[in-house]
Amino acid sequence: MCHGKWDEKAKFCQDVLAMQYDFTYHMTPEELKAYKGPMPEKLKSPVQFDLKRASRVVLNKDAIKLAEMEKEAAKMKEV
Repeated sequence: MCHGKWDEKAKFCQDVLAMQYDFTYHMTPEELKAYKGPMPEKLKSPVQFDLKRASRVVLNKDAIKLAEMEKEAAKMKEV
């Protein structure tokens, strides 16, 4: 984003208005003071997870079935 000054670094808006918008936005200060109900929680913008630490998960149906069978066998031994 540039506002006409090429030497100036761009400033990006990280505070999204949709995350701040709730029913209290339309209330006057007097109405806010008189309001007795619970105030809504402020939402946080979603953050993308770190792709450098991500790993691929490969599902193997046979391994899943074997793990389930082992759990069942362990439950039977306990009883």
